[in-house]
Amino acid sequence: LLDHSRHITEGPGFNVGFVWEDIVYTPLNNCLHGVTMSIVEDICDDSPGITFVRNHLEEDVWHYAEEIFLASSSGGITATQRTGKITEWLQREYIERTKHYDYTTEL
Repeated sequence: LLDHSRHITEGPGFNVGFVWEDIVYTPLNNCLHGVTMSIVEDICDDSPGITFVRNHLEEDVWHYAEEIFLASSSGGITATQRTGKITEWLQREYIERTKHYDYTTEL
């Protein structure tokens, strides 16, 4: 999950999100801007008190992040061993939003 500059990137088929002081961080470069993480960004943008930031993330973010979650089209928002109230809230909001036509395509 590190690029040549030792910044956090995406994993194989998923994006990673870090929560610290009510801010959700995800890597800026060397990753696809996945649909699921884009929905996370929309959720945060619509919610006062929660900020979403795409930034260069040093590898030490693993140590100070309060929560860490994964985001993928196949798994939605996936909690890790370091989960909490924001990850759980994002999971609920993600499920609700994907029920609406703006986020789905009928086949």
